[in-house]
Amino acid sequence: MVKIEQSINQLLELMELLSREIVQQERVIQDIEDKTETAAGHLGQANTQIEKSTASALRARKLKWWCFFICVLIVVIIAVIVGVYFGVTKAASGNK
Repeated sequence: MVKIEQSINQLLELMELLSREIVQQERVIQDIEDKTETAAGHLGQANTQIEKSTASALRARKLKWWCFFICVLIVVIIAVIVGVYFGVTKAASGNK
């Protein structure tokens, strides 16, 4: 009988110890849950920023191509003007 009583007391002590551990772990679990929610919010913001940066990069690339073609057009126009000028000047000096 005494042995059974001792076993029951040990079992009660173990149950109390387990109860305390569960209460202590609850704070840790709650903290983990809060941090997970924060991380999920940051992930959503990151996805939005990635979409914006992708659109911005596409616009910048498009603008670079436009600038390149405008520069090429300016060089072609200058080359044509210089060619015409020297062609007319050479033709005028050849006729004299």
